[in-house]
Amino acid sequence: MPFHSRPEDLKPKPIGGKCNTLCPFFRCNKGAFFVKTNPRGLKTAFCRWVGDECIGYKCQFAYCAKRSLLPDGRCSQAFSRRGEEEDIVKEATKEDWGEDVRKIIAKKLGKRFLDELD
Repeated sequence: MPFHSRPEDLKPKPIGGKCNTLCPFFRCNKGAFFVKTNPRGLKTAFCRWVGDECIGYKCQFAYCAKRSLLPDGRCSQAFSRRGEEEDIVKEATKEDWGEDVRKIIAKKLGKRFLDELD
């Protein structure tokens, strides 16, 4: 296993809630999937079995290593992560922050985040 890709460091990469073929958890049951880099440096998913670009979740052999691929192509990991982000904002609005904490938040997250809290 390469040193830079530990399983706990990897995160799903859905696009618009849909499964993405460049996600580290996207797999092909036939073993025909590989990522091809063109001369410009753009990565594309390629299928050796068909000899063309991978069609992603529409393929009958596509699956997710995390078992997050839903039948309609959505990624269930995307929905669980979105809920966590909303919880953080709700939790921040419930608490009353001191002036020193508000300055730290403004530095780290920006003043727009503070405006959302008020």
